[in-house]
Amino acid sequence: MHVEPLNARANHPSLSLADMYKELLMPSDLRDAHRKNDKLILQAYGLNKDATDQDILKVLFKMYNNKDND
Repeated sequence: MHVEPLNARANHPSLSLADMYKELLMPSDLRDAHRKNDKLILQAYGLNKDATDQDILKVLFKMYNNKDND
């Protein structure tokens, strides 16, 4: 499990989760941690770092369909 986003959130105890995840208020360490996490997840699913939402959905639905057919 990649814990960097959790650690980054812990660095900002005065911010609520809602405020932490507002696009303009997100602390840079939290944003960076999520970018690293996203990269690891894409690699785990065999996707390119530039994968589009459509690319990701295609892989996830294919996996779901394969699981459903087992």
